[in-house]
Amino acid sequence: MCSSDLVVARIPPPAPIDDACFSPDGALLATACRDGSVQVRRLDSSSGVPAVWRHQGVVRRIEFSDDGSTVASCGTDGKVQVRSIDGEPICPAISLSGAAVEIAVDASGRSIFASSADGRATLWQIENGRAIKAMEHRDPDLRRIGLAKDR
Repeated sequence: MCSSDLVVARIPPPAPIDDACFSPDGALLATACRDGSVQVRRLDSSSGVPAVWRHQGVVRRIEFSDDGSTVASCGTDGKVQVRSIDGEPICPAISLSGAAVEIAVDASGRSIFASSADGRATLWQIENGRAIKAMEHRDPDLRRIGLAKDR
């Protein structure tokens, strides 16, 4: 028999969830919902009010930065949003050329890589929302991307 300090709290989502992730320290849970909402909740308090923001479409993917201070989300509205864990925008929303499919935040937390359904993928600078490098991929079924972690 295993013992654990994990406390399970019933946290009802506002809508069906397409993606979810834990912060690096395991204290927060972020959810990406089909109604366009993103929620970041503290797991140590079931009564805490979550940080909430919205996309104008289904939210497909969500990811924490390695230091856990920011959360990136992307959706079918073609937008990538980078926010603090309290929901405050870190930079203006990044507009993609089509519905967003996938995102990855680099280990430094300074760049984000995003791909869209039209076959384009772009590396963006988070600080100012500027494109660093754009490329095209030929795989219409691309569903996951990642950036190597610094060693």
